[in-house]
Amino acid sequence: MKRSIRFSRHLGSGAILLAILTITTPSNALTFTTPPNYENTESSSNNSFPLGGYFGPNGRWQGIYDNSYFSSPIDINQIRFRLDDSSGNAFSTIYSDVQFNLSTFTSSQLTRNFNNNLGADNTTVLNRNSLTLSSSGTGSPRDFDIVVNLDNTFSYDPSNGDLLLEIYNYGGEGGGLSWDAVTTSSSGVVCPGGICRAFNNGDVNGLAYTNGSGLPVAQFSSDAPATAVPFDVSPTLGLLALGGIIGVNRIRKRLAANRLKMDDC
Repeated sequence: MKRSIRFSRHLGSGAILLAILTITTPSNALTFTTPPNYENTESSSNNSFPLGGYFGPNGRWQGIYDNSYFSSPIDINQIRFRLDDSSGNAFSTIYSDVQFNLSTFTSSQLTRNFNNNLGADNTTVLNRNSLTLSSSGTGSPRDFDIVVNLDNTFSYDPSNGDLLLEIYNYGGEGGGLSWDAVTTSSSGVVCPGGICRAFNNGDVNGLAYTNGSGLPVAQFSSDAPATAVPFDVSPTLGLLALGGIIGVNRIRKRLAANRLKMDDC
């Protein structure tokens, strides 16, 4: 019994020391709205591709987000979209078979050959699988509540080129959804060569159609959770922590002694 009591006391002291010598680091979260001037402003356009009406099955879509939209490198692990203000209503849809890729685009403009548009760092960030997306359809502009949590993080450095988002919609679900989107004529929009997107709504291996409209307003985020890490304490702080533990143990011993005296009475 005595050994058990001593062990629990040491365990309690260790927990106190761990709490003292541990801090929680803040999240290094970054979010870039693209284009940035539409963060709180509704665009003048909308579109249903690539996860809205009549896209697919076997649809493939690529969109360019100019590097000027990003003020620093970012490790992207989440993408958010929003519905169009005037025609986007609440929804919940299960996409049976989709895939998301990201890469750095370094060419002068998108071409009709999908594979030629891909960057050397092309990465599958959302593995091919089913995906459930939904929106409350509230807010003006609508909230960025269409959230895609990625399976794999993509490290993007805007100094190396533009960001290419590629979406495969093999299943073709989406109905008549209307997404907030921009065109080359929208204020603050930059598309290399005037081409914002390339798409084929029925053949992932076919040639793409290209134009300067229908680019969804999106947020690219790095939402890393806060983590607890050991704190590199100074000798003085370490001694103070140790003194506190010794004081706690002395108080415990006195309380135990008093209990024994009371039991003997």
